[in-house]
Amino acid sequence: MNDAIIRGHIWSPSGFGTACYEMVSNMCDRNLPFHVNVLPSDRNTGINEEEYSNLPIMTDDEFSIKVKEVPMVSITTEPYRREKYYEYLFTAIEGYNIPDYYDNTIDKYADEVIVPSNWSKETLVDRMYIDKEVTVIPHGINPNKYTINKPPKRFTFHCVAINDWRKNLKNLVTAFTQEFKPDEARLVIKTNKPLEVTPKNVEYDFNVYQFSEIDKMYHNRSAFVSMTRGEGFCIPALQVAARGMPIAITNATGHLDFLYDLFYPIECDGTITRKVTRWDIVEYPNPTIKSAREQMRAIYDDYENACKQSMKLREKVIQEFTWEKAVDKLVETVYDVD
Repeated sequence: MNDAIIRGHIWSPSGFGTACYEMVSNMCDRNLPFHVNVLPSDRNTGINEEEYSNLPIMTDDEFSIKVKEVPMVSITTEPYRREKYYEYLFTAIEGYNIPDYYDNTIDKYADEVIVPSNWSKETLVDRMYIDKEVTVIPHGINPNKYTINKPPKRFTFHCVAINDWRKNLKNLVTAFTQEFKPDEARLVIKTNKPLEVTPKNVEYDFNVYQFSEIDKMYHNRSAFVSMTRGEGFCIPALQVAARGMPIAITNATGHLDFLYDLFYPIECDGTITRKVTRWDIVEYPNPTIKSAREQMRAIYDDYENACKQSMKLREKVIQEFTWEKAVDKLVETVYDVD
């Protein structure tokens, strides 16, 4: 299909931005015909832009990929006329529903929708009854970029998340500090800003990482933990799975596609709602502090078995969830390759 657009958003170095960067880079490597339309944004995600400033993706900008008749890569802020193209909306859904304004966006701007997980598709199709074709194209990793995990002497849990309501860092810190004494373990959070109150055994990582250095973000860590209230996919969990690091995470939403029950599930107590606009309320899973404490303790107390389980998961994800496979499916979808 020569007249097509893929629209979406670039978020963070560990999230949707990574997906956009990796997929478009892979398309560049294949010399595939496409065009990127970048719309400016003032959001600062703290990524080192030098590495990819010449690629057709800029930090945290709305973007679109327009398929051309001849191979080309360029960056432009010029608007495009939607009526000329067949548009794919590239997005991810974290909750049980979506606000009305986003429902209207899908209806207005998308001929078809591409999402990274079955959870996102189920929300759109089964719970929101979106009258669009929805295709699941999972995110991935580059297996050769991730080294096998080597834990430090001091037991260190790790979380990667921006400090917002959905990522639920406050409850995670509460669960961790209730369960572990300062001399037992520490929690390191890769985030954008600190919590209002930070206990002694909680630390932050505010370093800036290039995409080629993401693996370094996970060095000297024992296990990954997240009490997220919802993920469209959760690339950080996939990245640590590729390192063979034990994972404790909420037992719901998009990351379940690639964890294969080879993780420590933080169970939920029903759902919790969030008012996102004056009129719109979104419903999310509600992970419990009690279960988070139990699962972190289970990893800590039997770390050898936790590592054996995580290495089984590593074998699966490095075979089945790669950016090469993601782009194979994207090309098949957009270019109508038989």
